[in-house]
Amino acid sequence: MKIELINKKVESLVMKPLEGSSSGKKTMKATVTLNNELYSNVKDAKIFRVRYFAYVTIEERLEMEITYDFDFRSEEDFSDDTARSPEVRSLAPSIAYPYIKGYAEQIIHMSNLGSFNLPYFDFFSSPMEPNNNK
Repeated sequence: MKIELINKKVESLVMKPLEGSSSGKKTMKATVTLNNELYSNVKDAKIFRVRYFAYVTIEERLEMEITYDFDFRSEEDFSDDTARSPEVRSLAPSIAYPYIKGYAEQIIHMSNLGSFNLPYFDFFSSPMEPNNNK
C-alpha cells in the first residue's frame, strides 16, 4: 500500500520556559516524546489523519507541546488493518517527523532560546503504535 501526504497543519503549540541554573553547563539535553491518534475521513474512505502529539523538553530551558495534524491519502480504504500496517506505523511518522522537528527547532530559535538540534527517530526499526482509532 502506498500513502501520500496531502495536507498538514499545526493544531496547537504550548511553550513553557523553565527556570534553570546558569551553572555554566555547556550542553543541554533535548528530548522528544511522540504519540499519535488516527482518524478516518467520513467523506473519503481513502483519506485518514494522523494527529501527532510532540512533547519537547530542553533541560533547564523549556517544555513545548505541539499538536500537528497530517492528512494522508491511501490506495486502500482506511481500516483497522490499515492502522496496523507498516505504512501507517513506520512510513507516516517518517514523513511527518521532519516537519515536526523543523517546526519545533525554528520556534525555539525564533523565541531566542538558543539553537538546538532535536533527535531523529528510526520509525522503521521501531514502528509507532497507534494510540486511538476514530
